[in-house]
Amino acid sequence: MNPLKKIKAHFYALSLRNKISASFIIVNTIFLTISIFVIFQISSQILVKKTVENTLQDIKLVAEKLDLICEQLEGRARAVITEKNVQIALANSNQYEGELKYQEYWAVRNELSKIIEPGGLVQSVLIYDYKQHVYDSGNIQDVQSVDIPTKLMEAGSKQQKYEWKGTHRSNYRFNYYVQNIISYEQKIYNENNGKPLGVAVLNVDEGVISDLYSEINLGTTGSIFMINANGEIASSPDKEKIFTSVKNEQYYNLLKEETGSSIFRAEDGNALVVYRKYEVLDWTIVGIVPVREITSDNAVLMRSVFFIFGAGILVSAMVILRISKRITGPLAKLGQVMTNVSEGDLEARAEILYRDDVGALALNFNNMLEQIDGLMYHLIDEQRVKRKMEFALIQAQINPHFLYNTLESICGLAQMKYTEEIIELVNELATFYRGILSKGSSIVTIEEEIQITESYLKIMRTRFQEKFNYSIQIEPEIMSYGAIKLILQPLVENSIQHGFKQRRTGGMIEIIGRHSQGEILLEIRDNGCGISKDRIEQIFAEAKEDYELKSFGLKSVEDRIHLYFGEAYNIIVESVQGDGTLIKISLPVNELCGGKSE
Repeated sequence: MNPLKKIKAHFYALSLRNKISASFIIVNTIFLTISIFVIFQISSQILVKKTVENTLQDIKLVAEKLDLICEQLEGRARAVITEKNVQIALANSNQYEGELKYQEYWAVRNELSKIIEPGGLVQSVLIYDYKQHVYDSGNIQDVQSVDIPTKLMEAGSKQQKYEWKGTHRSNYRFNYYVQNIISYEQKIYNENNGKPLGVAVLNVDEGVISDLYSEINLGTTGSIFMINANGEIASSPDKEKIFTSVKNEQYYNLLKEETGSSIFRAEDGNALVVYRKYEVLDWTIVGIVPVREITSDNAVLMRSVFFIFGAGILVSAMVILRISKRITGPLAKLGQVMTNVSEGDLEARAEILYRDDVGALALNFNNMLEQIDGLMYHLIDEQRVKRKMEFALIQAQINPHFLYNTLESICGLAQMKYTEEIIELVNELATFYRGILSKGSSIVTIEEEIQITESYLKIMRTRFQEKFNYSIQIEPEIMSYGAIKLILQPLVENSIQHGFKQRRTGGMIEIIGRHSQGEILLEIRDNGCGISKDRIEQIFAEAKEDYELKSFGLKSVEDRIHLYFGEAYNIIVESVQGDGTLIKISLPVNELCGGKSE
């Protein structure tokens, strides 16, 4: 079986109380999960957005500090190139070949050293002239003429007067070590004639740049660094990363706009990159922080929310258990009462505890039991009436006068030695009484009812000879349909006893049976003396309990039809005094299984 179907089957097998509790817990758990997920996503987005804003603000401050450094370098460069001794030394150096004059060299060094401050912005100053002479600030060692700013010194370079040079290795030693420096190169012109004299280079230790942002914390492991136009790290608190290429990093291709942010997939999870272009050095200031560190506080919040929601669900579950018990408890009691009733205890009644839906259900159940009791008593009474009528009917038909008269007729025939007539009459009498008894069955086929009636007519014809005659016309297809036993014979007897009372000959009884408009219609017609309208009304007004005192006839037939088939089927009497009587009986179309009754 499918696992889902197993779960559903197990759920449907639970009690109502457990279904309510389980449904509540499942729905609330789903709601809790969705709520925590949505809250986490929204709060994470808020935190990331806030981090982006803060990081962009930090990067902007770094860029502004870089602008100040650049402005200071440019200002100090202007002071160097306009200094008197520098102008004189460079102007004179172009007039001779070979070594610099000692006096002029030291004069320039002395002026350059004034630019340098211990722990200050400028680490060193170098001046290059067109005779490949190098002047330095005196605080560096092993100066090499390998980093000459040839681009600015080219004769055709008249438009470009300065140039920034990103992080590179120094062509000297500072404190006996080669340094990572950023350089500002400024072209020097003769103040008198405007001719180019050389280039001044002011160098800044990369550490001065990284110190601008080294104290900015981006989470626990996040960092800020700077990338040059070649895709290499130009500045970083981690000096080992300088000159490392980042072109193959996931975030590198995201750095397209002037400023922006994006989330990318890093080796240890998603990370946020925030960046800003710095045009002076053609750098990009980059900040990277793992998303998990941004949302770490959010995780703590989610745990708190989960705990609160979980506690709420637990409390709610306890409440719903009590409520469901209050709901299902009366239902369980009602169910027990129903079980008792199904086992035969019809005196059991449901206890009505509350005026709610369950109370209304219990009240309706009690009312139903009361109605069942009433119906049972009515049914018992109806059965009693049926049995009483059956007994009275049989008693009426086993009438000693009828039997005596019939036996007297047989004796008369015997005296006249009419053997065949005697045999026929005895057979008809046996058929008549056998049909009346019919092993206690109240419902017989129309064919059997016709046999009983015809046997009675034949017996009466033997007794009264020419007093009456009869005809029976029954559609063959209705012979197997059911009818109440002895509904025709009493009516035929009335026709003979009362309708032909004043006749000696010429009486006629017609019995017709047919299928009409979804019903079985039986008609008994005679040409007797008829019945007055008042007498008909009086007959049908008689009570059922009068059967022991009165003869069986019209009223008994109608009552028995109502008892067995309902009020929809009845008996109609049409009679005109002196002109005969027509009786119509309507019965349901009800074919008996197996044909004749036993």
